[in-house]
Amino acid sequence: MKRAARTTWCCGVAIGACFLQLSCGSRNGIDSCSYGYCPDSPSIDSALGGDGGAATQSGGAPAAGGTFTGGNGGQGQLAAGAGGEAGAASADGEAGAGGAAGAGGAAGSGVASGEAGEAGAAGAGGEAGAGGAASEPPLVLLLIDGSFSMFAASVWEPTFEALTGAGGPIERYQDRVQFGFASYRGPGQLAEDDPNCAEMSSVPFALDNTTAIRDAYGALETRRGYYETPTGHALTRVTRDLLAAPEGPSKFIFLFSDGAPDTCLTTRPQCGQDRAVFAVQEAYRAGIETRAIGIGYGREYDCNPEESRCGTNHFQDLANAGRGLRVQAPPDVYSSLPCAAETGGVLLSEYRDQGDFASYSWALGPEEVRTAVAAMLQEIVGD
Repeated sequence: MKRAARTTWCCGVAIGACFLQLSCGSRNGIDSCSYGYCPDSPSIDSALGGDGGAATQSGGAPAAGGTFTGGNGGQGQLAAGAGGEAGAASADGEAGAGGAAGAGGAAGSGVASGEAGEAGAAGAGGEAGAGGAASEPPLVLLLIDGSFSMFAASVWEPTFEALTGAGGPIERYQDRVQFGFASYRGPGQLAEDDPNCAEMSSVPFALDNTTAIRDAYGALETRRGYYETPTGHALTRVTRDLLAAPEGPSKFIFLFSDGAPDTCLTTRPQCGQDRAVFAVQEAYRAGIETRAIGIGYGREYDCNPEESRCGTNHFQDLANAGRGLRVQAPPDVYSSLPCAAETGGVLLSEYRDQGDFASYSWALGPEEVRTAVAAMLQEIVGD
């Protein structure tokens, strides 16, 4: 039976609240704060560089069936003080107007799951944010799961065409976005910090990069075999690559995967969700946002919802972590799984009893992949 389209766009809670929730004091002691970013108690003011206002909105959780749902967004605004940057006003429905920058500040963007709002205008000496004239094209890394299931379920080729085909989102935005590409797969049974944990193929960032990405991505069609999904390891490596890129442009990771992640060492059960979420949270703390695109038209994968956050729940968690929002804690039994045993039963990520509802996509067909990616790019660069 044909399943209904299930692309979910949910709204995040107030951005001010999300920054106040993030603090390294609530983290465990297993890993130190990566990349040198771990403020003791970040506030709206320190995160935005000025006196931040509050962004307000209303919205609902995804409905069964996954079609668009949620309340209309309120008038969201973050105003920057002198020299500050206005934050993003996000809404589920219609976006509020973007914040207005003070002297020397930069205007933020109106971000919407439905209809994009107006970008704020820059103050004296400032630059327009997303939706205005960007000083440098953003960097967007396409990170593609290259594990066995992507090929066995005939997902790889349709996703490849959806992203890189004629008229697709990469071609449409390549003059305004510096795209890069990376695909990952792992043999399993290796330490998390072993470079051999993931075999990665990549294309450097550049404008007008569709042909190079299509050539490298398409060549991987012949690379078959049984390989695992060490998503947390791959995210950590590409985050380092993005941090090594010149400063200036905003930086994003677009993660595409059809299944639950595992770790470098533990392949059964597929319980690598904590490491994946942790890697996304660390990237966010380092200034890199992640967008999550679930490829939901392959076969079902090995994940027990009584033990782990599976399917759409996991992609909701990744989306929340990618925007610095709250992530819902996994079931208590998760801490006793082999993946958690690797860190002594202590989870790496920051969790809350209730997670937020950042936008993400769970695509049930290649056309939904194109639509989701185009919407994410529109959010970043406008137009």
